[in-house]
Amino acid sequence: MTTWPPADGTPYMPSNGTDGIAFVDRQCCPCAKYHGGSCGILGRSYIGRQPRSWTWQDGVPTCAAYRSREEERRRLKGRREDRRQLAMEVQP
Repeated sequence: MTTWPPADGTPYMPSNGTDGIAFVDRQCCPCAKYHGGSCGILGRSYIGRQPRSWTWQDGVPTCAAYRSREEERRRLKGRREDRRQLAMEVQP
């Protein structure tokens, strides 16, 4: 017999396209890594690989690699800027 919701830490993989789109909308779209192009997790899931960072937490599928845009701004704020790089500010 299966328990619902799954235990915390249980791997999550969308069972169909609707579940997948809802997960991407809730977890990937607001994530700074997704918008920065530095996340390959979603792409790997499209070819059937189970992402280790996608797990159930408190009855909700979550991504452990999720980073809000505000967290990312704070993390990068302390870094010394390389003046040779083009700086772009993303408006939320």
